[in-house]
Amino acid sequence: MSELSLYCHAETPCSLVEKLSCSVHTLDNGDMCFDYFLNADLPRLLIPALTVSAAKDNLWERSCFEAFIAVEGEKAYHEYNFSPSRQWAMYAFADYRERVAWQTSQSPTIKRQQKDTQLSISVTLPAACLPANPEKKNVQVGVSAVIETRDGDLSYWALKHPSHRPDFHHRESFTLSIKPFNRVML
Repeated sequence: MSELSLYCHAETPCSLVEKLSCSVHTLDNGDMCFDYFLNADLPRLLIPALTVSAAKDNLWERSCFEAFIAVEGEKAYHEYNFSPSRQWAMYAFADYRERVAWQTSQSPTIKRQQKDTQLSISVTLPAACLPANPEKKNVQVGVSAVIETRDGDLSYWALKHPSHRPDFHHRESFTLSIKPFNRVML
């Protein structure tokens, strides 16, 4: 899939970001890959330092990259947060912001590259972490990011902002339709 531009929500402008984009594709084994590209005045942004890859809550309160995935026609969806630190979080929802208990035995692989004004984050999300899709329907994907400045300001970026305030859970922001993945059942 080609590179897609993310747009800053009008209520949270950030002149330090020149461009933020993402590409999304699936692998033959059913894994889903996200590549985020940020061109910005990086020294003036608060980018978390690299650490051990591990699960951690509340990543969305700082600079992080996100994905939302739902099976077409279903209310349930999953949220994924990927920090530039390589920490991550995964959540399941039965409907809009109705979180349900869910855990996965697998974790994403997160790689980070940074040079001058460019930061890229590559994520491979194992098929076992994706929503169950036994009927092989298309999946709807929302891609977003939170960017924090060193001044503590947050800006919210997405492919589409359907409401007057930033809200990545809004189903109308799941704008990508992707053919079904081949989820491997273990």
